Amino acid sequence: LSPGEGTRRTVWQVSERASIAGERPGQLISQAIALCPSLTLLEPDPAHYDATQEELLETLSSLSPIVEPSGRGRIFVGMDGLGRLYGSQPRQVEKVLRALLKIFPRPLVAATRIGWASGKFGAWVAAAGAGSGRPVIVPDERLPAFLSSCPVSVLPVETVVAERLERLGIETLGDLVRLPAPALIGQFGPDGQRARAWATGERIDPVQPYYRPQPIRSSLEFYTPVGQVDTLHGALDRLLERALASPARKGRSIQGVRLAARLEGGGSWALESILRDPTSDRERIAFTVRARMTLSPPLRA
Repeated sequence: LSPGEGTRRTVWQVSERASIAGERPGQLISQAIALCPSLTLLEPDPAHYDATQEELLETLSSLSPIVEPSGRGRIFVGMDGLGRLYGSQPRQVEKVLRALLKIFPRPLVAATRIGWASGKFGAWVAAAGAGSGRPVIVPDERLPAFLSSCPVSVLPVETVVAERLERLGIETLGDLVRLPAPALIGQFGPDGQRARAWATGERIDPVQPYYRPQPIRSSLEFYTPVGQVDTLHGALDRLLERALASPARKGRSIQGVRLAARLEGGGSWALESILRDPTSDRERIAFTVRARMTLSPPLRA
């Protein structure tokens, strides 16, 4: 389930079996259960997800200095110039899988989809078409031919653009490339020009290195579950005092705060608050975070 509470909660992620049954991220719970009455719904655990992603990024960063997370479990790893170190493309993929085995159970690594190609678009399309544990490797000379059979829905453009293309009978990237460039640009403007560049393999977007600022962490343990708002606000004040007094903060202002808690019945709760102006004033930070807590409170803590 998606993080957050409410009567209109949605599905956040689905398993492969649930996807076959028609489940999709973003569906309301009622819609999901109507499609599959035996569906198992899991409470979200954002604190665990964040910790796991940090561990994953750290592991991949040991293989390549250029790693870029891109949301929903998608991560790009720049392998340019690493051929001498790791060998051919299949050996590079094997190296990544071996690294994942150090932190994840074998069945999860076996289900990982991996694509190798020049540029993020080609690599993503290759990974999307890969089977579990069966990486797809697309050499540079084969990239245009590989892309030509892919549906236009893979293009990283507005959904309405892909839908218009399909209504015009343009179903694959090969169909798109066969259109005259002036006509495509005339119909879709800059989106059409970008779509054509992606479809022909001419546009190669490099992986952008991800900057991970070192966070200042502080924690507080309750020996009995708490749910009183005043208690939580008091805990927030104590956590902010500890974090602001940390030697690691010296000379640094605070741009954002992430608050997380373990829930009594399992799972976790988390919220993020980005400050309008960086500050080290505890009251200003606490005011902003309390406002976010009012909108997204934990029901069980």
